[in-house]
Amino acid sequence: MYNCDSYSRPERNYKIIEYRPLPAANVRNFGNWIVHEQWSNLKKCTSSSEQAKELDTLLLEKLDLYCPKKSMKLSNVDKLFITSDIKRLDRQRRREYLKRGKTLKYYDLKKQFNALYKAEAKKYLDKNLESLSSCNPGQAYKILKRLGSQPGDTSNNCETFILPDHELLPAADSAERIALHFSEISQSFPPLSVQSLPQRVKDKLSSPGCAPKVSEYEVYRKMIRAKKPRSGTQYDLPKEIMQEFCPEIAGPLTKLINQIFESAEWPSHWKLEHVVPIP
Repeated sequence: MYNCDSYSRPERNYKIIEYRPLPAANVRNFGNWIVHEQWSNLKKCTSSSEQAKELDTLLLEKLDLYCPKKSMKLSNVDKLFITSDIKRLDRQRRREYLKRGKTLKYYDLKKQFNALYKAEAKKYLDKNLESLSSCNPGQAYKILKRLGSQPGDTSNNCETFILPDHELLPAADSAERIALHFSEISQSFPPLSVQSLPQRVKDKLSSPGCAPKVSEYEVYRKMIRAKKPRSGTQYDLPKEIMQEFCPEIAGPLTKLINQIFESAEWPSHWKLEHVVPIP
């Protein structure tokens, strides 16, 4: 009997991916702002929570202004090296073909599309081969599997957490379950009380000027030595921005850290937990 399932079009599941391109001109404009910024609004804040929120809001607003985010629609059968420029050229050449057929403009767009497609594919291959030559042996299988994968092999299933009865939970429920687990661990210990501390510690805390102070240079050295991953929360700056403008960001950050030491108040939105369960 003839089976037509192997010839049918694969089911496409689409998702919207947000990313922030950092072209040199936009980063230069952001740098021009941050070099001349006096942080006057930051000086008006009285509490550490207000200072932290104002600093995060100001940096992210300017980053969105000079380096705005973009979005790209990808399907589960798109290859891993597909970019927004490839998608744009593909739409333009298809639109030209549907409206006017195989015109000179269509052939020009097709030529640009093929050149960019081959360039991105080669860049993706070279990147993986470089990682393969320098990675640990335990990570080699993961890279080889990525190189040999076909469109649609990567699963978009958001069910991650496996219960004892082998039932899968969605990602949001998995994150909540992980957060509750670690919350129960932290709540198993009694809260720290000043009255339970030794007398010498009480005397130290009650003495004036006991709060430590850090210098701007110390904060700068810690920032450039930090191993910041590419992923992060909504308040995190891109890794490239942090590395490029460490001296400028270290100034207001030093004032915020010293304010935290003096007031013994941790910024409220820094207490939020961000959990990303891995399938």
